[in-house]
Amino acid sequence: MSTSVPFKTFRGFKGINNVEDSLRLADTDLAEAVNVDIDDTGMVTTKKGKTLILAGDYRWIWSNGIICLGIRGDDLVSIAPGFTSYTTLMTGVGKFRMEYTQAKNRVYFTNSVIIGYVENAQAHLLPAPTEAFMVPMPPGDFIRYAFGRLWVALGPRLYPSDPLSLNEMDARLAPKQFGGSISMLEFVKNGMYAATDDATYFISGTNPDEMIEDARKLLAPYGAIPRLSSQVAGEFIVEGKNIKGTVVFWGSDHGICMGTDDGEFINLTAQQYEISGGVSAGASLFRINHKGAAQVIMTTT
Repeated sequence: MSTSVPFKTFRGFKGINNVEDSLRLADTDLAEAVNVDIDDTGMVTTKKGKTLILAGDYRWIWSNGIICLGIRGDDLVSIAPGFTSYTTLMTGVGKFRMEYTQAKNRVYFTNSVIIGYVENAQAHLLPAPTEAFMVPMPPGDFIRYAFGRLWVALGPRLYPSDPLSLNEMDARLAPKQFGGSISMLEFVKNGMYAATDDATYFISGTNPDEMIEDARKLLAPYGAIPRLSSQVAGEFIVEGKNIKGTVVFWGSDHGICMGTDDGEFINLTAQQYEISGGVSAGASLFRINHKGAAQVIMTTT
Protein backbone atom coordinates (compact mmCIF):
# COMPACT_ATOMS: atom_id res chain seq x y z
CA MET A 1 0.00 0.00 0.00
CA SER A 2 1.54 3.26 -1.12
CA THR A 3 1.34 6.40 0.93
CA SER A 4 1.50 9.91 -0.40
CA VAL A 5 4.25 12.20 0.79
CA PRO A 6 3.04 15.69 1.65
CA PHE A 7 4.91 18.51 0.04
CA LYS A 8 4.88 22.25 0.41
CA THR A 9 5.09 24.92 -2.26
CA PHE A 10 7.14 28.02 -1.54
CA ARG A 11 5.95 31.07 -3.45
CA GLY A 12 8.86 33.35 -2.66
CA PHE A 13 11.37 34.46 -0.06
CA LYS A 14 12.16 37.73 1.68
CA GLY A 15 15.75 36.87 2.50
CA ILE A 16 17.90 35.70 5.40
CA ASN A 17 16.47 35.91 8.91
CA ASN A 18 19.22 35.64 11.51
CA VAL A 19 17.27 37.36 14.28
CA GLU A 20 14.66 34.69 14.99
CA ASP A 21 15.45 31.15 16.10
CA SER A 22 15.94 29.03 12.97
CA LEU A 23 13.21 26.62 14.19
CA ARG A 24 10.68 29.46 14.20
CA LEU A 25 11.33 30.96 10.78
CA ALA A 26 8.40 31.83 8.54
CA ASP A 27 7.97 30.14 5.17
CA THR A 28 9.33 33.27 3.48
CA ASP A 29 12.53 33.35 5.56
CA LEU A 30 15.86 31.73 4.77
CA ALA A 31 18.31 30.50 7.40
CA GLU A 32 21.22 30.77 4.95
CA ALA A 33 21.76 32.04 1.42
CA VAL A 34 25.02 32.29 -0.51
CA ASN A 35 25.64 34.01 -3.87
CA VAL A 36 21.98 34.52 -4.75
CA ASP A 37 19.71 37.42 -5.68
CA ILE A 38 16.11 37.76 -4.55
CA ASP A 39 13.90 39.92 -6.74
CA ASP A 40 10.76 41.89 -5.86
CA THR A 41 8.57 38.81 -6.39
CA GLY A 42 10.63 36.69 -3.97
CA MET A 43 12.25 34.64 -6.74
CA VAL A 44 15.73 33.32 -5.86
CA THR A 45 18.32 33.18 -8.63
CA THR A 46 22.04 32.42 -8.65
CA LYS A 47 24.40 35.34 -9.09
CA LYS A 48 26.44 35.50 -12.28
CA GLY A 49 29.73 35.10 -10.45
CA LYS A 50 33.01 36.91 -11.06
CA THR A 51 35.60 37.18 -13.81
CA LEU A 52 39.22 38.22 -13.36
CA ILE A 53 39.87 41.29 -15.50
CA LEU A 54 43.09 42.71 -14.04
CA ALA A 55 45.49 40.74 -11.87
CA GLY A 56 47.54 42.33 -9.11
CA ASP A 57 47.60 43.44 -5.50
CA TYR A 58 44.77 45.98 -5.79
CA ARG A 59 42.93 47.50 -2.83
CA TRP A 60 40.80 50.54 -1.93
CA ILE A 61 39.41 51.11 -5.42
CA TRP A 62 37.19 54.13 -6.18
CA SER A 63 35.52 55.37 -9.35
CA ASN A 64 33.11 58.09 -10.45
CA GLY A 65 32.41 56.29 -13.71
CA ILE A 66 35.12 58.18 -15.57
CA ILE A 67 38.20 58.08 -13.34
CA CYS A 68 39.19 54.94 -11.46
CA LEU A 69 41.77 55.13 -8.68
CA GLY A 70 43.16 52.49 -6.37
CA ILE A 71 46.16 51.19 -4.45
CA ARG A 72 48.44 48.64 -6.11
CA GLY A 73 51.02 47.38 -3.67
CA ASP A 74 52.07 50.59 -1.90
CA ASP A 75 51.34 52.91 -4.83
CA LEU A 76 48.41 55.10 -5.85
CA VAL A 77 47.41 54.17 -9.40
CA SER A 78 44.92 55.17 -12.06
CA ILE A 79 43.20 52.19 -13.70
CA ALA A 80 42.37 52.50 -17.39
CA PRO A 81 38.80 52.12 -18.73
CA GLY A 82 37.99 48.46 -19.21
CA PHE A 83 40.52 47.58 -16.49
CA THR A 84 43.13 46.84 -19.13
CA SER A 85 46.12 48.55 -17.52
CA TYR A 86 47.21 50.97 -14.81
CA THR A 87 49.35 54.09 -14.44
CA THR A 88 51.27 54.86 -11.25
CA LEU A 89 50.40 58.32 -9.90
CA MET A 90 52.25 58.35 -6.57
CA THR A 91 54.61 55.79 -5.06
CA GLY A 92 54.97 54.78 -1.43
CA VAL A 93 51.58 55.88 -0.13
CA GLY A 94 51.37 52.75 2.05
CA LYS A 95 48.80 50.05 2.65
CA PHE A 96 46.42 51.99 4.90
CA ARG A 97 42.79 52.26 3.83
CA MET A 98 42.50 55.04 1.22
CA GLU A 99 39.42 57.28 1.06
CA TYR A 100 38.44 59.46 -1.91
CA THR A 101 36.02 62.25 -2.74
CA GLN A 102 35.41 64.27 -5.89
CA ALA A 103 35.50 68.04 -5.56
CA LYS A 104 34.91 69.85 -8.83
CA ASN A 105 37.74 68.83 -11.20
CA ARG A 106 39.83 67.18 -8.49
CA VAL A 107 39.68 63.89 -6.63
CA TYR A 108 41.01 64.24 -3.09
CA PHE A 109 42.46 61.24 -1.27
CA THR A 110 43.61 60.47 2.27
CA ASN A 111 44.62 57.41 4.26
CA SER A 112 45.14 58.85 7.78
CA VAL A 113 48.83 59.39 6.96
CA ILE A 114 48.86 61.52 3.80
CA ILE A 115 46.36 63.77 2.03
CA GLY A 116 46.42 65.00 -1.55
CA TYR A 117 44.52 65.23 -4.80
CA VAL A 118 44.53 64.03 -8.40
CA GLU A 119 44.04 66.55 -11.18
CA ASN A 120 44.77 66.19 -14.91
CA ALA A 121 46.11 62.66 -14.31
CA GLN A 122 48.70 63.96 -11.83
CA ALA A 123 48.77 63.32 -8.06
CA HIS A 124 49.88 65.99 -5.60
CA LEU A 125 50.19 66.27 -1.82
CA LEU A 126 48.58 69.36 -0.32
CA PRO A 127 50.92 72.35 -0.44
CA ALA A 128 51.79 74.53 2.55
CA PRO A 129 49.50 77.58 2.79
CA THR A 130 50.98 81.04 2.40
CA GLU A 131 48.43 83.03 4.40
CA ALA A 132 48.64 83.59 8.14
CA PHE A 133 46.70 81.23 10.43
CA MET A 134 46.00 78.83 7.56
CA VAL A 135 47.20 75.20 7.72
CA PRO A 136 46.77 72.26 5.31
CA MET A 137 43.78 70.00 5.80
CA PRO A 138 44.90 67.05 7.95
CA PRO A 139 45.03 63.45 6.76
CA GLY A 140 42.02 61.54 8.08
CA ASP A 141 39.92 58.42 8.28
CA PHE A 142 37.17 59.86 6.04
CA ILE A 143 37.05 62.64 3.47
CA ARG A 144 33.97 64.17 1.85
CA TYR A 145 33.13 67.18 -0.31
CA ALA A 146 29.88 68.94 0.52
CA PHE A 147 28.45 72.45 0.74
CA GLY A 148 31.50 73.93 -0.99
CA ARG A 149 34.01 72.50 1.52
CA LEU A 150 36.16 69.49 2.19
CA TRP A 151 35.35 67.66 5.41
CA VAL A 152 37.95 65.38 6.99
CA ALA A 153 37.19 63.10 9.95
CA LEU A 154 40.09 61.97 12.11
CA GLY A 155 39.24 59.98 15.23
CA PRO A 156 36.49 61.90 17.09
CA ARG A 157 37.20 65.20 15.27
CA LEU A 158 35.63 66.62 12.11
CA TYR A 159 37.53 69.34 10.24
CA PRO A 160 35.83 71.57 7.63
CA SER A 161 38.02 73.33 5.08
CA ASP A 162 38.00 77.00 4.22
CA PRO A 163 35.26 77.61 1.62
CA LEU A 164 37.65 79.64 -0.55
CA SER A 165 40.48 77.09 -0.49
CA LEU A 166 39.69 73.40 -0.15
CA ASN A 167 43.31 72.58 0.66
CA GLU A 168 43.35 74.69 3.82
CA MET A 169 41.61 75.39 7.11
CA ASP A 170 41.84 78.14 9.69
CA ALA A 171 43.98 76.92 12.59
CA ARG A 172 42.12 79.26 14.96
CA LEU A 173 38.82 77.38 14.51
CA ALA A 174 38.21 74.27 16.62
CA PRO A 175 37.07 71.07 14.87
CA LYS A 176 33.66 69.57 15.50
CA GLN A 177 34.04 67.07 18.32
CA PHE A 178 32.19 63.76 18.77
CA GLY A 179 32.05 61.39 21.72
CA GLY A 180 34.03 58.68 19.96
CA SER A 181 35.86 57.92 16.74
CA ILE A 182 33.74 58.74 13.70
CA SER A 183 32.77 55.53 11.89
CA MET A 184 30.43 56.92 9.22
CA LEU A 185 30.13 60.30 7.47
CA GLU A 186 27.64 60.99 4.68
CA PHE A 187 26.27 64.34 3.50
CA VAL A 188 22.83 64.99 2.04
CA LYS A 189 20.94 68.09 0.93
CA ASN A 190 19.98 69.35 4.39
CA GLY A 191 22.81 68.12 6.60
CA MET A 192 24.92 65.09 7.36
CA TYR A 193 24.76 61.64 8.90
CA ALA A 194 27.54 60.81 11.33
CA ALA A 195 28.11 57.83 13.58
CA THR A 196 30.50 56.72 16.28
CA ASP A 197 30.88 53.26 17.80
CA ASP A 198 27.76 53.65 19.92
CA ALA A 199 25.54 56.37 18.38
CA THR A 200 24.19 57.56 15.02
CA TYR A 201 23.21 61.19 14.39
CA PHE A 202 21.67 63.47 11.81
CA ILE A 203 23.10 66.97 11.99
CA SER A 204 21.07 69.58 10.18
CA GLY A 205 22.62 72.56 8.43
CA THR A 206 25.02 73.25 5.59
CA ASN A 207 27.49 75.57 7.35
CA PRO A 208 29.89 74.52 10.13
CA ASP A 209 28.58 77.36 12.30
CA GLU A 210 25.08 75.82 12.12
CA MET A 211 26.25 72.31 12.95
CA ILE A 212 26.50 72.86 16.67
CA GLU A 213 25.97 70.09 19.21
CA ASP A 214 22.36 71.21 19.79
CA ALA A 215 21.63 70.53 16.10
CA ARG A 216 22.53 66.85 16.47
CA LYS A 217 19.53 64.54 16.38
CA LEU A 218 20.19 61.12 17.90
CA LEU A 219 18.83 58.52 15.48
CA ALA A 220 19.96 55.31 17.17
CA PRO A 221 21.83 54.27 20.32
CA TYR A 222 24.22 52.24 18.18
CA GLY A 223 26.80 53.20 15.60
CA ALA A 224 27.73 52.25 12.05
CA ILE A 225 30.24 49.79 10.64
CA PRO A 226 33.10 51.82 9.08
CA ARG A 227 33.03 52.24 5.28
CA LEU A 228 29.76 50.34 4.93
CA SER A 229 27.73 53.24 3.56
CA SER A 230 26.65 54.44 0.12
CA GLN A 231 24.31 56.96 -1.46
CA VAL A 232 21.42 56.24 -3.82
CA ALA A 233 18.99 58.45 -5.73
CA GLY A 234 15.56 58.23 -4.07
CA GLU A 235 13.90 57.24 -7.35
CA PHE A 236 15.48 53.77 -7.05
CA ILE A 237 13.79 52.98 -3.73
CA VAL A 238 11.03 50.50 -4.58
CA GLU A 239 9.13 50.84 -1.31
CA GLY A 240 9.39 54.61 -1.23
CA LYS A 241 8.41 55.88 -4.66
CA ASN A 242 7.79 59.36 -3.30
CA ILE A 243 11.29 59.74 -1.88
CA LYS A 244 13.06 62.70 -3.43
CA GLY A 245 16.72 63.57 -3.44
CA THR A 246 19.41 61.35 -1.93
CA VAL A 247 19.07 58.31 0.28
CA VAL A 248 21.95 57.02 2.40
CA PHE A 249 22.29 53.33 3.25
CA TRP A 250 24.66 52.03 5.91
CA GLY A 251 25.32 48.86 7.84
CA SER A 252 25.28 48.48 11.60
CA ASP A 253 25.45 45.63 14.09
CA HIS A 254 21.67 46.01 14.42
CA GLY A 255 20.81 45.89 10.72
CA ILE A 256 20.80 47.81 7.45
CA CYS A 257 19.77 51.44 7.95
CA MET A 258 18.47 54.17 5.64
CA GLY A 259 18.29 57.96 5.91
CA THR A 260 16.78 60.64 3.68
CA ASP A 261 17.72 64.24 2.83
CA ASP A 262 15.62 65.48 5.76
CA GLY A 263 17.06 63.20 8.41
CA GLU A 264 14.27 60.62 8.36
CA PHE A 265 15.73 57.34 9.60
CA ILE A 266 14.66 53.71 9.52
CA ASN A 267 16.41 50.45 10.32
CA LEU A 268 15.21 48.37 7.37
CA THR A 269 16.14 44.93 8.71
CA ALA A 270 15.90 45.30 12.49
CA GLN A 271 13.29 42.54 12.74
CA GLN A 272 15.01 40.17 10.32
CA TYR A 273 18.70 40.64 9.68
CA GLU A 274 21.69 41.84 11.70
CA ILE A 275 25.31 42.08 10.57
CA SER A 276 26.90 39.80 13.13
CA GLY A 277 30.24 38.11 13.68
CA GLY A 278 32.36 40.99 14.95
CA VAL A 279 32.59 42.86 11.65
CA SER A 280 35.12 45.70 11.92
CA ALA A 281 34.86 47.33 8.48
CA GLY A 282 33.61 46.82 4.96
CA ALA A 283 32.85 48.40 1.62
CA SER A 284 29.63 49.38 -0.10
CA LEU A 285 28.45 50.42 -3.55
CA PHE A 286 25.27 51.00 -5.56
CA ARG A 287 24.78 49.36 -8.93
CA ILE A 288 22.23 48.30 -11.53
CA ASN A 289 22.75 44.57 -12.09
CA HIS A 290 22.53 42.64 -15.34
CA LYS A 291 18.77 42.19 -14.89
CA GLY A 292 18.17 45.91 -14.40
CA ALA A 293 17.61 45.65 -10.65
CA ALA A 294 18.96 48.38 -8.36
CA GLN A 295 21.16 46.97 -5.63
CA VAL A 296 23.21 48.22 -2.69
CA ILE A 297 26.05 45.75 -2.19
CA MET A 298 27.85 45.53 1.14
CA THR A 299 30.91 43.40 1.79
CA THR A 300 32.43 42.96 5.24
CA THR A 301 35.77 41.99 6.74
